[in-house]
Amino acid sequence: MVDNDFFHPLSLSDVQEITTLHSELQQHNHDVFDLRRVISELGHLKDLPRNSPLRFLGYFAILESLLTHAPKETDPYDSITRQVKKKIALINNRLLKPLDYSAFGNTAQETVWGKLYTYRSAIAHGSTPNFKNELKALKSAEHALDFLQHTVKAITRHALKEPQLLADLREC
Repeated sequence: MVDNDFFHPLSLSDVQEITTLHSELQQHNHDVFDLRRVISELGHLKDLPRNSPLRFLGYFAILESLLTHAPKETDPYDSITRQVKKKIALINNRLLKPLDYSAFGNTAQETVWGKLYTYRSAIAHGSTPNFKNELKALKSAEHALDFLQHTVKAITRHALKEPQLLADLREC
């Protein structure tokens, strides 16, 4: 069964954006930052049902692979959570269209990413996410997934424009 959000009506601007992305991908230097695996994995996530928690977990794994390195056990400030929060803030300042956090009300960006990571951990460790209390700021699983998908796609697109930035972010 095909996911309902699989098909999307295309406007002229959508076609122009697809054409630009295709051209940028053809010219992209994968030696600086290899996007082939990321793009392949994004395609595979479409095979999962939209409401599958594994889809959220997959997008979060791709986000981590774009931005983070394995934390150093000797450095308490090198956690994946901290890396994601700080590196998202840095790259967001460089995106043509910065991430829109308005749907989260007055919740600070760093808090949003902390909650998204908490949701990711709940899925990964087999507990039931609670959107009525602990994860209330995220509103719902669908809302969290929409925001995460948008973020991963925006960062992947940005990697086409500044591959060295992504390579550097992954290392620091």
